[in-house]
Amino acid sequence: FPADRRFETDVMFGGDLVGEQRFLRLKSGPRKYRGLQRFVRDIVLGRETSRQEALTKLFGELANGVRYGGLTSTGQPEFIQPNGEHVAWEALSASALHAFVFAATMVMLRTRNSVVLVDTPELALGPGEAARRLGVLRAYEPSNQWLVASSDPDVIAMAKGAGIQLDGFKVTRS
Repeated sequence: FPADRRFETDVMFGGDLVGEQRFLRLKSGPRKYRGLQRFVRDIVLGRETSRQEALTKLFGELANGVRYGGLTSTGQPEFIQPNGEHVAWEALSASALHAFVFAATMVMLRTRNSVVLVDTPELALGPGEAARRLGVLRAYEPSNQWLVASSDPDVIAMAKGAGIQLDGFKVTRS
């Protein structure tokens, strides 16, 4: 999720959100993220407490101090900065927005026994942060297989340390 990409506005109601998202996940455009806003509204308004709690917990673990705060009076996702300020997602840092994309997607799609492709998780993150976040995501759903394209030395070390085979691949830094 590049730092300059924004969420498209999604309609308030629509068809099968999860089915649509599964179809769009491998696309490169921002449309694949537009359902996240509707998903957040749906779990709050539909009183899906367990999914809302899962989103809140996973985002909190990924976002380093930023918390998910529910919905604003206009039905938009709201976040609480470490200083207590309540903001919309347009005001989130690139790294917090990145964390929200992962948390909401994982909870929305209920990925289990899935192959998850992650391209350059280190974007907009400081040293060690991509590896930490991948550890959180792996712990959230350990049945998934993670295919990660990264030049981050900590991510590569994490893979080697977990006994993940890198046979047939040349590990290089770009």
